[in-house]
Amino acid sequence: MRQSFFTSDLHLGHHNILKYSAEQRQQATMEEHDQFVIDSINSTVFKHDTLYILGDVAFTREALSKINELNVQNKILVLGNHDKFSMGDYISAGFSKVYGVVRHKEFILSHIPVHPCQLEQRYNANIHGHLHTYDVEDKTKYFNCNVDRIGFNPITLSTIRDTIKYYNN
Repeated sequence: MRQSFFTSDLHLGHHNILKYSAEQRQQATMEEHDQFVIDSINSTVFKHDTLYILGDVAFTREALSKINELNVQNKILVLGNHDKFSMGDYISAGFSKVYGVVRHKEFILSHIPVHPCQLEQRYNANIHGHLHTYDVEDKTKYFNCNVDRIGFNPITLSTIRDTIKYYNN
C-alpha cells in the first residue's frame, strides 16, 4: 500500500548540526551523519510511497545530491529557512515538486509552524519542522516531524492523524 511519509530538518552537510542538535545525532563525522539519515529514510519509505521533506534538507550542493540515494521516487520538498539553492538544483537532486507551503488533505505543510489563525477554518492542523526537539504547545493543531523529534524515521500520515486525534480527545 502506498503511503505518505513526513520528515524535516535532515541538515545534510551541515557540520554544526553534530554539536548543536539532539543526542541522536552523535555520529562522529558529517559523512556518517548523512549516511545515517539516508539509511533511516530508506529503511522506512519504499519506492512507490511519497516522502515530504519539510525544509532544511541540505547545506551544500554535494550533500543535496545525496537525496538521489533515497529509494522513494516521489520526493516533495517544502522549503525551509536554510534551503538556499535554485529550483533546478532541487529538481536535479530528485525532488518532483518544491513548495514554500502546501496543502495536503486536511493539513497545511510548512517548515516553520504557521500562525494559529491559519488553522481556524482552513486546515485541521499544521505538519511542520524547524523546532528540532521542541513542540508547539497546542498538540491538537501542530505536529513536529523534525528528525530529532521522530527518531529519524519518517512518519506516516495515519500516525500523525492518530496522534492529533489522541490530543483532541
